[in-house]
Parts: sequence; structure tokens; C-alpha cells
Amino acid sequence: MKARMAIARKLLVIVYHVLSSLEPYHEPTAKPPSSRSKQKSIQKHLKELQKLGLNVQISEIGIAV
Repeated sequence: MKARMAIARKLLVIVYHVLSSLEPYHEPTAKPPSSRSKQKSIQKHLKELQKLGLNVQISEIGIAV
């Protein structure tokens, strides 16, 4: 029930801002992770995999932009 009320409130706030500004709603964009948080996430997942008895070798892939 709490989750439903939180979602309903969030929707009402969005509708209020859209109607008050008379501009269409734009979905917020996610920020790319910082290099520090990326490394922290990698280390966390590596530890979890090692706990499962897996040995992982990491290599960075090239992403074309």
C-alpha cells in the first residue's frame, strides 16, 4: 500500500509540473557512472564470483561511439 501511495504521489507531482509549466514531460536521463563507482562495482562483483568458486579474467571491450 505504501508503494502505491508513493507512486501515486510521484505521478501527481509530475502532472502538476507539466500542467503548470505547459511543457511536455521529459524523462530524466541517467548519468554515466563515475570511474570510481565503476571500479567499486567491478570489485564487488568479482568478490561475489570468487565466493561462488569462479575465477574471472577481465578485459575491457572497445565500444564504438
